[in-house]
Amino acid sequence: STEYFGGMNAPAAEQAGSAVRVDATGLNLEYLALAQIVVASATWDGSSLSVQVKGSGARSIALPDPTNLEPGFELLVIDALGNSAAGNITIDPSGSGTINGAGTLVLSANYASARLVWISAGAWVRA
Repeated sequence: STEYFGGMNAPAAEQAGSAVRVDATGLNLEYLALAQIVVASATWDGSSLSVQVKGSGARSIALPDPTNLEPGFELLVIDALGNSAAGNITIDPSGSGTINGAGTLVLSANYASARLVWISAGAWVRA
């Protein structure tokens, strides 16, 4: 369906299925992809709302510091096929970044997920 925003940016066709984020001034809209789907180790694209990890074997998801997101942004990392007991998914923040003070977070149960909240430079917390 097409949505109309009077006097604001309207989503383009390639942004269908995206989530809307309003910037601090409330004047501009940004459309974020709902999911980044990966089948092997990968780097989060820095803007998708979730990373759906598919495939098998041990995989790593690198989290670069998001430069355009406000503190409080939530990212969901999901074992979408239920293979993480046999092949763990390691979530690895960039550089000296942490998740709840630790250098990595490991998902090791089938269909496990982690909701991460961006706090500030390098700092994520698991919600």
